[in-house]
Amino acid sequence: MKIVRNIEDEKEVKITLEEIYFIEQTRKGFVVNGEVYPICTVKSLEELESLFNWGFCRCHKEYIVNLAYVKEIEEYNFVLTNGQKIPIAKNMYKNVQKELLEYIK
Repeated sequence: MKIVRNIEDEKEVKITLEEIYFIEQTRKGFVVNGEVYPICTVKSLEELESLFNWGFCRCHKEYIVNLAYVKEIEEYNFVLTNGQKIPIAKNMYKNVQKELLEYIK
């Protein structure tokens, strides 16, 4: 479990990796988008990425995606099971495809 800060009331909350759909870099920091509500954290994207041992993919300089919630890849985008589209950087596309195929196996 990780401790992050809730955007709305600034209280620390605990979430599990399974609750995370994707992590996004914004101008104010990083937002962890999950099943319950978005929460922000002061950690860097690299620090967050180091917490994940399997099943998460850095697909863009501003995004890390939980592969468990990927429904399909559609023209340089991940389409998540909830319908959200997350961009895949063109220079990372082949690596992202490889990571997704390894995850599916």
